[in-house]
Amino acid sequence: MAEDTRNYIEQTQARAVAYEGKELSPEEMSLQFAKADIHERVNILDQLDRDLAGGGELTLTEAARMHDYVGALRRTHEVLRRAKR
Repeated sequence: MAEDTRNYIEQTQARAVAYEGKELSPEEMSLQFAKADIHERVNILDQLDRDLAGGGELTLTEAARMHDYVGALRRTHEVLRRAKR
């Protein structure tokens, strides 16, 4: 089986569609993200940074959408980090 090359956002959206029949909003995704421990959250954010820095071509709409999701994940991480979680 081939390795899944989708990023966290793409993987989470695919699971949401399979389970719920719709994609998650940035706020809903941040709730899923909050379930991860600090090490996993940092790894996810680092991977998203690498994907965005070296990533392929994104349309303006795709870039804006990614910005919304990554921003929601970062805000959630900061709140949890300050709470020592």
